[in-house]
Amino acid sequence: MRTGVVDQPLHVLDQCRTTPALVESTSEDSARVLVRPLVWDGRSLALGSWTSRTVRWRDDGYAFVADLRQGEWVSLHWDFVCDLLTPDGARRLDRVTRTVLASVNASSATAAALG
Repeated sequence: MRTGVVDQPLHVLDQCRTTPALVESTSEDSARVLVRPLVWDGRSLALGSWTSRTVRWRDDGYAFVADLRQGEWVSLHWDFVCDLLTPDGARRLDRVTRTVLASVNASSATAAALG
């Protein structure tokens, strides 16, 4: 991403990470959730502001969760709901994500300095 190619790699990194999300609303196969997307400032990755996004929680009748309700915390991978989370589980997943981002940013800064 330091080469200037940002959009596609950032999209893949953001979608592929397991992320906590808060369910705003549901429909038959999709849900509207609040997530903190990955952002790139030209030097490091971080979590952005809460953003509303539509995801799938059921596909052709198949789902990883039996039911989904407004106000529940879930984990996402790509655009699919993977599991229900407790509020504590969502906080822990967020904390682990921040730890990993700090490590990636530190390693990336070191690699860039070595050049």
